[in-house]
Order: sequence, then C-alpha cells, then structure tokens
Amino acid sequence: MARMSFYHTTTAVRNRTKTHTLRLGWKHLKPGQQIEAVVKARGVPIAQIEKMADIQIVSVTRRPLESITQQEVIDEGFPDWTPTQFVEWYCRKMKCQPSIVLGFIRFTYID
Repeated sequence: MARMSFYHTTTAVRNRTKTHTLRLGWKHLKPGQQIEAVVKARGVPIAQIEKMADIQIVSVTRRPLESITQQEVIDEGFPDWTPTQFVEWYCRKMKCQPSIVLGFIRFTYID
C-alpha cells in the first residue's frame, strides 16, 4: 500500500477531521484506492514511519489552489480559516503561488 504524508496536518488526521488534501503529485490516484496516512515518509527509515490511518480515495480533481472553497478548507482540517488564510498558509509552507494547479483529493477513513 502506498504511503501519503500528512506532516503539516497530523492532528486533523489523528482526530479524523481531515477528509480532503491537496497534492502536487499523486496524479495516478483513482477513487477506491487505499493509502496509508503517515506522519512523514520521505527520508524516514521504514521501521520509524508512523502510521496514523488507512484511507480510501473518494475523488481526485485538478484545479488551481486559489479556487479552494470554504467547505474544502474545513475538510482540510482548518474549520476557523477562510480560503484566503488557507491559500496564504499553503503557499508559505509549499513555496508556491496561488495559481498552482494541484490535485484536490477527497478521502474517507477505513480503519
């Protein structure tokens, strides 16, 4: 099973309040695919990877970050943020522009 890191939103995954994620890559994802949600995977020895949950992909679309909706921000695990606040935070963390096209990935927890 593939692993997807949720380093910046670990608390929301552990609390099961996050059901949406944005990704630059992962263009191969399909609805129904199962993924291990982990804290961090890149550069971490396999024995030290911390698994948080198994998730199942519900939908994948590609569009600009700046098109994120209020509901998607909530589903990202940021219920008190506006889309503008989320976009600003995301761009700082990922060093990108609001116009970047990302995968908008909706998922459910299966464990």
